[in-house]
Amino acid sequence: NVEDNRGKTPLYYALYHNPSAFVRMYSYLREHTNTIENENQSLVVIADDDSTPLHVLAKNPFAPANAIAALLELKMEAAFCPDNEGLSPLDYAKECNVDSLVAMIAVLCNHRNSMSSMVEQKVVEHSKKRKIQD
Repeated sequence: NVEDNRGKTPLYYALYHNPSAFVRMYSYLREHTNTIENENQSLVVIADDDSTPLHVLAKNPFAPANAIAALLELKMEAAFCPDNEGLSPLDYAKECNVDSLVAMIAVLCNHRNSMSSMVEQKVVEHSKKRKIQD
């Protein structure tokens, strides 16, 4: 996280000027960081107003919806994090970038569906184990 003379990092510039590159860099850092908690904190909140990268992209009407969806998949809980204004990335997407709102909702629905199918599978596996033990 090397900063320039204005205190900005390469991730900051990528976020504002090349959202797709930011998502690739963020994904790489999450996969290859040993100190995941400290790195994650520095990557999640990027401004003094408690904005996350997802907030920034949702506010940008030109940010590609697929980049926003990819970022959301990496950090699902960020969709519901409020900033200092009390607004979540979903709120900003609703106002500024409808395509990204649709993409975010699709990701959240797919995540919910995959979670419910995993829960159903575990219930079935558990009930099979109980029958065998009984």
